[in-house]
Order: sequence, then structure tokens, then C-alpha cells
Amino acid sequence: MAMMIMIEAYDHAYEVIQCYRWLPMGTEVLVQMDRLVQLLDTPTFTFLRLQLLQPRQHAALLRALYALLQLLPQSNAFRLLSMRLQAMPWHTLMQMDGLEPFPPLATAADAHAASAPSWEPPHKPTPPTGDILAGGTSLHSEVPRCLLKFHS
Repeated sequence: MAMMIMIEAYDHAYEVIQCYRWLPMGTEVLVQMDRLVQLLDTPTFTFLRLQLLQPRQHAALLRALYALLQLLPQSNAFRLLSMRLQAMPWHTLMQMDGLEPFPPLATAADAHAASAPSWEPPHKPTPPTGDILAGGTSLHSEVPRCLLKFHS
């Protein structure tokens, strides 16, 4: 993973992290992820930390780091990576998603309209009938492809 990040193959790093969901998350794997997070905080990866300031140009890096964060248990590595990601320019991230950085303030008319009863009961989805996997792929058929893709 460190090599993929070092050569800026962020899309590939994200795909590999996604494959970890199929692997057992033992102590050895978690220790390696912990080491990776600590390695990312060394001078060797200064370029990566500076790329975090340009989320539009390095969206794949963000996906990879957030995916890694989700795999980590609540630990020092989790806190370190979380703090690093919190230091990013959030207004830029929100603009990437098409959201306004700061929503407009609500007026009194908006508050009155919001207080009007407009509640509807939630829609209950109907359970699927027949074979759920018909026409799709089996969960078990995805696992080997994912693992073989990176182990060959």
C-alpha cells in the first residue's frame, strides 16, 4: 500500500483497500495499517500531505485515505489519520459535491413553512420476491475476482 501511495497510484490503493473487506482483519493486518498511517506522517510523504490541500486534483487520494480510516479501529493511528483529514479545506470538498460551503440563513417565512405539518408516513418497501441474485452476480463470485486481481 505504501508503494502505491508513494507512486501516486491512488485509485489502485483504493481498490486494494476495498478488497480488505473480504480478508480477515487480524492483528497482523491492523498492525501493518497502523504502520502505514504512521509512515504517512513522515517527511517522505510530505508531498501527500500537501496534495490533501488540493482535493479536486487528488480525489482518489481522499477516497483511499477515508477508506483506510474506516478500516482502522479506534486507536492512535485512527486519531492521527482522522486529525490529518480534518485539516483539509472543507469548503472545497463541499463544492466538489455541489453543496454550498455555508448554507443561507433561514428567514422567518422559512421557519414558519418548516413548522407547518407536512408529515407523511414512511413508505414501507416491499420485500423482493423470487431469487434476489437473479440477473446479478453472486457475492461469492466477486470475492475471488477481487482477490485474484491483486494477487496475480
